[in-house]
Amino acid sequence: MLTIETIVERINAAVERIAETGNWPEIIDRRGTLLKRIPQEGAKAAGFDAGIAAALDLIPRDKQKLISTLHAAYSSQAVEQIREESQKMLPHTETCWWLAASSIVTHGSVDEYKFMDQIADFELLRNDPLLRRDVAIEMFTTMIESFKLVHGIPFSIRSRGLQGAYLAGFRFAVQYEEEEGVFYIGTYKESLGLEEFPWLELHDAQGNPT
Repeated sequence: MLTIETIVERINAAVERIAETGNWPEIIDRRGTLLKRIPQEGAKAAGFDAGIAAALDLIPRDKQKLISTLHAAYSSQAVEQIREESQKMLPHTETCWWLAASSIVTHGSVDEYKFMDQIADFELLRNDPLLRRDVAIEMFTTMIESFKLVHGIPFSIRSRGLQGAYLAGFRFAVQYEEEEGVFYIGTYKESLGLEEFPWLELHDAQGNPT
């Protein structure tokens, strides 16, 4: 039976394997990026995601490369793979596994009991290929409907909006984080050519660029 303690042990043992499979850059806190999602000692945490599923081998080893890659960053190759595999959404594909696991994610903190419920929920998808496919299709649809076009630019204030824009064929998207009061430009490309862009040096009352 899985406990929080055994989960932490197994993830600790899997961290380097997941990082190497996904070709994570050195800048990433390899251990922290996975372990910080696990609620421990009465504290809440981000909870289950596809990276946790892969580290616990709830997903077959030969289907973990896409998930391991996306846990660090989106890439052109990964986005193209998702676009291609989502057209048929076969249950055994890496894209189907990733989307199914992503459907379990709760955007908010979870306690230990909710975290264990998330693992149990994924076990159902793990053992039922047809259900896994149906949930993956629903998750894909949710993603690509999580943004809207504003003057031709994909814009989102909802979680998964950036990913949805990428999967819908856009090279970049803008996301507004209301709690931070900040706009983010996201892309899966190596560059949008904005490195030398002459940004205005205006700031709001909090000191953020405007």
